[in-house]
Amino acid sequence: MQLKHSSNDDSIKHLREHLDSLNIELKKTSERLQLLEIENEPMEVFKENARKREEEIYKLIRRRLEVSQDIIKTRKRIQKLSAKTILKIEMVILPVIVILLAYYLTTNQLLVDTSPQIKTGYLVENLHGESIYTWTHWNLADGQDLTVNIVNSDYVNPDKIASIKEAILSTEVVQVTRSLFENESPNGIAPHYKGWKGALEQIYASKYNLPKDFTVIESERGEGNIIITLSKLKDEDGYGGYTKIITDGPQLLKAFVTIYEADKLDNSQISAIVRHEFGYALGLKHSSDPGNLMHEAIKTDHPYISPCDIDGIQSSYDGKVTSNILCNT
Repeated sequence: MQLKHSSNDDSIKHLREHLDSLNIELKKTSERLQLLEIENEPMEVFKENARKREEEIYKLIRRRLEVSQDIIKTRKRIQKLSAKTILKIEMVILPVIVILLAYYLTTNQLLVDTSPQIKTGYLVENLHGESIYTWTHWNLADGQDLTVNIVNSDYVNPDKIASIKEAILSTEVVQVTRSLFENESPNGIAPHYKGWKGALEQIYASKYNLPKDFTVIESERGEGNIIITLSKLKDEDGYGGYTKIITDGPQLLKAFVTIYEADKLDNSQISAIVRHEFGYALGLKHSSDPGNLMHEAIKTDHPYISPCDIDGIQSSYDGKVTSNILCNT
């Protein structure tokens, strides 16, 4: 007896084919954009072609953003359809699990973590195709700054824009008491930072130049090294923030940060999400410590940049990190 393929299997197959074509288009678009950005022309030729070149760069940036967002959506659809293939099994065992859980809660008084948390995520797309599990960094000239572009800034009030900028540009120190924190002082108090600028200034030397200066703009054109898009939409998978990173091997080329339901977040929430997602954009990966800013879900009462996060950046820009998890418990 032959088994018929389910519609789910066919859908997943078509989605994977679509994903492959999107990845190919993303690679070609990024390669063309790189060529335009590094192209050197005689001054008289450059002046004649400047407008055409600028228009093409703008179109390529917009298309790359569209393709990147389509890749994220397609991956999520594949994950959802794959999950449905085991739904029948789950429905069979679910009543048993419910009974056992109810018994366990009654007899053992299980404590459930109900603390507020914000779900986050990131995706790394390497132009060469293979996955990146080691360190990543920006390849900057000495003294070169990174441009951060806030898109849809009119979706939120000025106070929230100020909170976003604070998460990037602040040098303010917050003293956090935490007995389990690495590199803490003898009295258990460790300095944390409200902004990445202040945190990165604590690193005095590294193999690769650190992005210590940032230019923050508000433009709808998509220019910039790190693009923060403020969205009014609710993510179907419950993410508060999601970052798409484009790399060439370990070299960071572009980062696209999306903040979902930005108009509904308060100032502290939006600054915490930006601070967390910006860590991805600088090269950090997830921490297994739930009390750390870079844990996959932001649940700490002090979502600031810790000495451990600074050490992680230091290692990445020294080319020493070989794991995608930092700041472990």
